[in-house]
Amino acid sequence: MAIMRAGVTHWHAGQIEVGHELICKAYGILLITHGPNHPITQDLESMRRQTEMELKMFKQNEEVYRTMREAALKKQPAKAMAENTSTEEKTEDVSRKQ
Repeated sequence: MAIMRAGVTHWHAGQIEVGHELICKAYGILLITHGPNHPITQDLESMRRQTEMELKMFKQNEEVYRTMREAALKKQPAKAMAENTSTEEKTEDVSRKQ
């Protein structure tokens, strides 16, 4: 259970590689100790799949992953996040010119 909590904590902190590794380790242990039909094991399987997808995205393009993660944390669409960033950059550029 401690390994699972550590994995989730790392995942939520944005350390996807470490989080995924710990969640996979906890999942393997719980499969043996609790079995595949236990609710915690099923929750961990869901988390494992989610972190696996996020890890693939992270490895493909870290910048896109971070943008999408920030948008999800702020509960706004990723497109709006990109628009906000470009607006902020434009504002900074105008400020520098003055």
